[in-house]
Amino acid sequence: MIEILTDAQLPLEQGCVLSLGNFDGVHIGHARLIDTLASEKQHCKAAVFTFAEHPLNLISDRKIVKYIIGSSDKMKYLYELGADAIYFADFEAMKDYTPEKFVDKILMKKFNPRLIVCGENFTFGRGKSGNTKDLGRMLTERGVECRIMPPVTYEGQVVSSTLIRSLITNGDMEKAEKLLGRKYSIMLPVIHGREIGRKIGVPTINQLFPHDRVVPKFGVYACVCEINGVMHNGIANVGVRPTVSENEPGPICETHIFEFGELLYDKDVRVSFCKLIRSETKFDSIAELKEQIYKDIEECKNYFRGMN
Repeated sequence: MIEILTDAQLPLEQGCVLSLGNFDGVHIGHARLIDTLASEKQHCKAAVFTFAEHPLNLISDRKIVKYIIGSSDKMKYLYELGADAIYFADFEAMKDYTPEKFVDKILMKKFNPRLIVCGENFTFGRGKSGNTKDLGRMLTERGVECRIMPPVTYEGQVVSSTLIRSLITNGDMEKAEKLLGRKYSIMLPVIHGREIGRKIGVPTINQLFPHDRVVPKFGVYACVCEINGVMHNGIANVGVRPTVSENEPGPICETHIFEFGELLYDKDVRVSFCKLIRSETKFDSIAELKEQIYKDIEECKNYFRGMN
């Protein structure tokens, strides 16, 4: 597992190679940064400097940026890509630093970097007053190599967290998968529901989306669920369940796992979204809903048959 660096462990006497950025989503553009970082480490850590919360959310009264993944998944994916350690910086403590102070007091003093890698849109210092040209100049003056990576593109578009959020909210899970380098997924605890699915022969697990997380387009999806390291095909409904529920606390992911009957309450389950089958619909009765659910299940099973 990736090491979480604290101020008590700094400065890093052995130095490190360091990547800077928000890394929300840890997409294929981020993967190129970390791959470059990991390939350059020799007898030192490949470390990531990031924030637990997006800076735009900290300077606003509302959540401007909805997160694609939580911090635990961010650490998991960065580690799988080759990062050894991660430092969650305190944005409030350094938001008024000049670019020079940020470089000297944070980067140089705390991390003793041999190499710094970041994307070309990286900004730093008070009011985003420093850019990558400034960073490269200041690091060169201090004897540190700075490598600015060009953006990664897919089908002519720059891969970015903003684009991936848009794809997810529009239900385009297949393109989101291409840009993330994996299926978009949630890893959330299973909560108690009304057990209506169980009563109509289609038991489900319910997961509540956090208020700060990007939510897929409301609808029905073919999905894959990971339970105790085993993958199970299933069907998920994302939304507010208009036929059976009122005054829900927030959007729910309600998943029926094929050929699976264990109770999973309070356990964390990963649900990975494969394809949008249809948009969420309000039916006039439970009987109509049940009929449609069985049609949706058959469509999902046909989708998975076609993937084999």
